[in-house]
Amino acid sequence: MCSRDGVWNRQWLAGRGSRYSTFCRDPGNAGDGARPVADRERRSKHRRAAACGPPSLIDGAREAWTELGGRPAQFLAETFTPPTLNVSGDAAEGTLRFLRSDQTATISTGTLLEQAEAAGLSPDFGCRMGICRTCTCRKAAGAVRNIRTGEVSEEEDEDIQLCVSVPAGDVALEL
Repeated sequence: MCSRDGVWNRQWLAGRGSRYSTFCRDPGNAGDGARPVADRERRSKHRRAAACGPPSLIDGAREAWTELGGRPAQFLAETFTPPTLNVSGDAAEGTLRFLRSDQTATISTGTLLEQAEAAGLSPDFGCRMGICRTCTCRKAAGAVRNIRTGEVSEEEDEDIQLCVSVPAGDVALEL
């Protein structure tokens, strides 16, 4: 798994020698089809790569692995297609404030991840269905509804998942 700051499980991988390669979405590309970037560490005939994600990510990782001299038989993959999450009901009224980028946007339909992207921001994300937690972000203030559970949270300074949260009124995010 990767984030903007690099490989999340680097310590786990380091304890396993050079048997694994790490792949991260290239931060210069956006969306599901972002081309993975393979690490440039030494290769060996025993080296393996493993990836899990949407089909376009797996295809890009497999291609990068092959271009770097990896053997196809040593590339393990698990793929999934994110379900379409139903954002039901009318959009709340109010304003989204993105504190780090000093931007605001009028609340519209869609998840907070989709609305942040529509506002021109590029938050980290992975699965877009609330499993990987890559899109976790600090909510400074406001109310959000989790579209999987229906629960509304008005707690300040809490971590939320952008991909499964919709605003329930004015919201301020540390983005």
